[in-house]
Amino acid sequence: MAEGTVQVFSAEKGYGYIRPSTGGPEIIVHFSAIVEACPVGLVAGQTVSFDIVQRRRGPEAERVQISAPR
Repeated sequence: MAEGTVQVFSAEKGYGYIRPSTGGPEIIVHFSAIVEACPVGLVAGQTVSFDIVQRRRGPEAERVQISAPR
């Protein structure tokens, strides 16, 4: 699993972007990819772990899990 930081997430639109900790382009994340039920989705600054899958439009985060605070 990859790790990264949520850059922005819109609960209204149902998607946002994660910046991978290894660098590279931001990865889009859809509300449906979040493992834990969370009514507001993700929050900017949260650390998450996720799988990256290649879609027609580019890489996308799947099986997104909010990391425990360190």
